[in-house]
Formats: sequence, structure tokens, C-alpha cells
Amino acid sequence: MEEERLESAGGATYSEDGKILLSVPSDTLYFKVAEGTVAIRKGAFSKCGSLRGVVIPGSISEIGDDTFKCCPNLGRVTLSDGLTRIGAGAFYGCVSLRQINLPDSLLHIGDYAFSRCVSLRDVNLPPLLGWLGKGVFSKCLNIFSIKVHAHIYKVPEEFCLGCVNLTTVKIRSSVRAIGKRAFTGCLELAWIDLPETLSVICEDAFKGCGNIRFVIVPSGQQERFREMLRGHIDYDYVMGGKRFYPKRKKG
Repeated sequence: MEEERLESAGGATYSEDGKILLSVPSDTLYFKVAEGTVAIRKGAFSKCGSLRGVVIPGSISEIGDDTFKCCPNLGRVTLSDGLTRIGAGAFYGCVSLRQINLPDSLLHIGDYAFSRCVSLRDVNLPPLLGWLGKGVFSKCLNIFSIKVHAHIYKVPEEFCLGCVNLTTVKIRSSVRAIGKRAFTGCLELAWIDLPETLSVICEDAFKGCGNIRFVIVPSGQQERFREMLRGHIDYDYVMGGKRFYPKRKKG
């Protein structure tokens, strides 16, 4: 049966009860989702090549898969407390998106949700976040800093793969493992801060990260971390009981 539709004053269409945003006109520049909307249908913004800004109200708990995928001019997104899930590929390829403030209520970010957001600068993950999908920030070429203060157990596979300008990674949480190729190709990565809970570093997690200068580890655990990082990052000596300095290249 064909879904009942209700057109808003701005030309957007909602379900008859007004709770689901179905589609937005392709020439929309700025859009505020109506208060009381609880869901955005997949593809609602798929043809919005001119979209520059969007406001999501607190009544929305989930942004579905591919919702804003490849909206090339989307530069400003306002998310509200109440959002708990961002689906796979939700902001994939939003090349103009420079900043995203993730609300404290967020619990889940799907695979490649922000992949290829090449203008994104820095990311601070919220404290209650419990799930990160594969490649969430992969190929975000201008991210320079990322902080993981969340209740996640594993930095996922390809998490920041190919983030060539990433310089600082701080993981202060319950993280136990860093996944395959999590930071592969992060050519400018210089500073890594690792938690006491970390026990596993998977294959090629730091492959191609040749500029690492400092690795911060908990006091008294230098030898454990030195052994864990063997084959990933090469170290020459320990200073101050906490800070590793990688071995300097000769020549």
C-alpha cells in the first residue's frame, strides 16, 4: 500500500502522522527537521546536492543509513541531545563538512558513517558511545586530532585509515584492542596516548606511520607496552617513566 504523505510549507514531505521525514526538495539550501519527527527515511536527502546546513531536533533518535551520503555542499550539521544512533554511511562523502558536534546521548556510529569527509578537522567522541563501526573516519584527509573517551572495547578496523594529516590520537577509555589497519597510512601521526586496558594491537594497525615521536602509556607499564608494540612501532629508550620515544631514523 502506498505510504500516505503530508507536504510541509517548505516543500518537504512527511508521513501522514508527521513522524517520518520522507523527502526534501533537491534545491533546498538549509533545512530544519520539524519538531516531533522521530525518523528520517533512507534517501530523504539523497538528491540534495545544494544542501548547506541542516538542524536535527531532539525528537530524532536515529539518523539512518546513507541519509546524507554524498551531499557535497553540506557544511553545517546541528545534532541534538536525544540522538542515539548514526547509521552506516550516513555522512559518507560530505566533502564540505568541517565540524560535527556529537551529542552526549549518542551510543552507536555505523560503518563508514563519516568516511571521506575530507574537510572534517577534529573529532571528540562522546562518553557514552558503545559502538563504532568499520572505517568510521577513514579517508578524512584533514582530521588532525581524535579523542576516544567512550565505552568501547575495540578501536575498529580501518577506523582512521588514510587520514594523512592526523597528528594526535588520545584513547582514554575501556579500549582493549586496536583493530586491523586502524591507523594505516596516517603519515603525520606523531603522538599516541594509550590506556591501561589495552592488550591487543592487530595487524598493520600503524602501518605507514613513520613520524610517530611520542607514545604515552600508564606509569609502571613501559615494558608491557614495549612488548605489545613490538613490530608496530620501534623504540630506542624510555623517558620519565611514562613516555616512549621511537627510534630515530639514521641519515
